[in-house]
Amino acid sequence: MSASEHSDSESEYSCSESESEPEAPITDARTLDLMVRLTWVALTIPVYKHSLFDQVFPDKDALSELCGAADLSLSPGVSEAIHAATPPPISFFRGLPSDGRHVWGVNVLVLKKSGAPPALYIGCGTEATRGVVSRFQGYDGKDACTMPKQVIKAFAEGYKIVHKGLLLTAPLPSAANVPRYRLLSVSMEAALSFLFWSMHSRKPDHFMISLCPRPLSSLSYDGLCSHSPLREGPLGNFDLSAEQLEAIATVAAERARVRFNAYLSNYRKVERALHPEKVKERKRKQHAKKMANFPDKHRTKIAKYCKTVLASEEFFCDLRGIPCRAKYDFERHMNSDRHQRNVAQAKAGVVKNFKCTLCGYYAKANHLLLRHNGSKKHQKKIAEALAIGASASS
Repeated sequence: MSASEHSDSESEYSCSESESEPEAPITDARTLDLMVRLTWVALTIPVYKHSLFDQVFPDKDALSELCGAADLSLSPGVSEAIHAATPPPISFFRGLPSDGRHVWGVNVLVLKKSGAPPALYIGCGTEATRGVVSRFQGYDGKDACTMPKQVIKAFAEGYKIVHKGLLLTAPLPSAANVPRYRLLSVSMEAALSFLFWSMHSRKPDHFMISLCPRPLSSLSYDGLCSHSPLREGPLGNFDLSAEQLEAIATVAAERARVRFNAYLSNYRKVERALHPEKVKERKRKQHAKKMANFPDKHRTKIAKYCKTVLASEEFFCDLRGIPCRAKYDFERHMNSDRHQRNVAQAKAGVVKNFKCTLCGYYAKANHLLLRHNGSKKHQKKIAEALAIGASASS
């Protein structure tokens, strides 16, 4: 393709790398009908495909009904690219939106290598709880379980991923709809792979070549899809009822929560053991940030927690009968000179019969108790007790 041809074809498409428009829901009947027709043609080509596709989509009406219910959205410029007489330039694919959080979709990978034509891969992301982002993270980590065969080969030849984009998206389905919607996603992946010809093979007698409306020689990129997505059976419990699928999803979510909490607890335990000062510094910063952003809310939360801990007597000094409001208060008290002095006096048989119940203060002589009663600490305790009493009576 010459520079002038490239420029002319690029002007036909509204999606560019500088744009960040949101996906457009497929609301017009023309575009929805086009997607149904493209997908149905891909499903009815008389070549091998997994039997599940015929079971779930026995006719075009079944496919159309599911497409209408899936709340599909085309990314900006995709509708124009489908209708255009010329193939889209690689810059079109590089301009596709890339936010794969909490959506399913048909995704693209754009790979480049110096001195070589760009390469294109089209796939789909249908992870049940996180969506396409899970597949994108697999690409970033070059996960062998995620990476397609031809993409791995391209990496070995020096190609690098320069963009991960989305041609089409849909909201995460409910657990009951996961199997059927996953099959729909794979079907549309196949239709768009053939339409934009992201297939690795360029043989003129390829069994799906009739689905690509443009000459393969007009494409400005190489394809990295090694085979038709329709040959594989998507994961899913197609023989289970909606209620069974929802129940399985609930159990799986709870197991995932328990596993994550156990992992997080162990991670924090190891981190505290290996980097105690680092952990303390991070917690100090987190506390300071919360106090700065939400002072009233954070103080209320702390007060509620301290009140609960005091009532439970989780951190309690038996010697002096003092409940502490937090673990660090308890440790500070137990390591204090006063507590150590009281421990030594108790071992020596010193009897302290003069007690301030409000403060948990013990004295061996009355004049010491009187001195305590005049202290600021004791007066503050009295004020707090009176305030609590007034609040309770009102």
